[in-house]
Parts: sequence; C-alpha cells; structure tokens
Amino acid sequence: MVIQVVRWQYQINSAAVELAKTRLKTAFEVLQIWKQQPYLVGDCISIADIAAAALLSPLVLIPDYRHSYPWLFNRIAEIHHLCGEPLPPGLEK
Repeated sequence: MVIQVVRWQYQINSAAVELAKTRLKTAFEVLQIWKQQPYLVGDCISIADIAAAALLSPLVLIPDYRHSYPWLFNRIAEIHHLCGEPLPPGLEK
C-alpha cells in the first residue's frame, strides 16, 4: 500500500524510470572528465564538483551503479574528503 502511494505521489512509472536512466547515463558521460582531471571546472574544487558529488552519492547504495562506475564513487569520496565531510552511507570504509 505504501509503495503504491509513493509511486502515485512521485509519479513513478515505467516512462519516468526510463527517463531517469537516460539522464543518469548522460550525466555519467559528462562526468567522464573526472577520469582525466581532478576537477570539473578549472584547477580547484568548485560548486560543480560539490554539487555532482552530493547529488550522485546516494547511487552508491545501488549495487549496479557501484560496480559499473567505481571511478565515479572514488571521486565522490575524494570530494567529501577535500570538503572535510564524512563519507555518505555506502562509501564509508
């Protein structure tokens, strides 16, 4: 019952799920830059790095993402360390 209410409230359906997957795939492609350089913009940490790390860190709890994009979650952990923030659930060691 609760799951049905949440699905209705947030309008979660197969089309919305597919759209979210497509958007995440695009985001991961854009973030490939983290493989070649330590920061998304410029030569020091910026709000772009912090925002990307904050928004994407919950995905570590989904094993498929954790295994498919280990470089992303390593970089997210590094951003947390640079900011002096604790690691989010799933990234703590």
